[in-house]
Amino acid sequence: WEQTLRLLQAAEELDFNILVMPDMNAIFKREPERFVEFIKEANQWNAAQRLQDGRLVIAPYLAENQSPTWWRDVKSQLRDQGVDIALWPVFHNLSKQLSRFEAELGPEFNDLFYGVSDWGSRTPEGANYIKDEAKLAKTKNLKMMSPVSPQDVRPKSSVFTEAQNSETYRALWKSSIENDIQWVHLISWNDYSESTEIAPS
Repeated sequence: WEQTLRLLQAAEELDFNILVMPDMNAIFKREPERFVEFIKEANQWNAAQRLQDGRLVIAPYLAENQSPTWWRDVKSQLRDQGVDIALWPVFHNLSKQLSRFEAELGPEFNDLFYGVSDWGSRTPEGANYIKDEAKLAKTKNLKMMSPVSPQDVRPKSSVFTEAQNSETYRALWKSSIENDIQWVHLISWNDYSESTEIAPS
């Protein structure tokens, strides 16, 4: 957390923005009650990514680890405390989770998200999913953030995905551009544990 605050401070000094992306598979899975205070503190920094209307963009990874009603209540709590957020969750299996959230929340679903994203696939063939997910997001009147990553190799888990030189990276970028995706998530923050690094290594 202290490193996060130092990053926000550095971003403010150097004039760039940071998208706040809480990991819902880490501390907020074990201690979800800390989430609101975390977001309130992040909101104090001008360098935290916002929409043009001033809303703080929150893109929680593995958002499905908390229930749809939990997200509805957290968004309401933050609004009551003067923090207006644009919730842009990153799911594993976007279509499944959107169906789940919509079924549980009913009409309230329409006001919950600003956009959606998927953790995505790390193969050239996986680029086809971006087209389907972009269409799905559009039917729900949601923005889309597509995943773009050069590869995924995890010796620690005995997982290997063939990147086919740079074809995976190129295919994911191409699909994002062709499907008029609003934002792109360059997934490299898990770089040296899952070999998604963009730089040569």
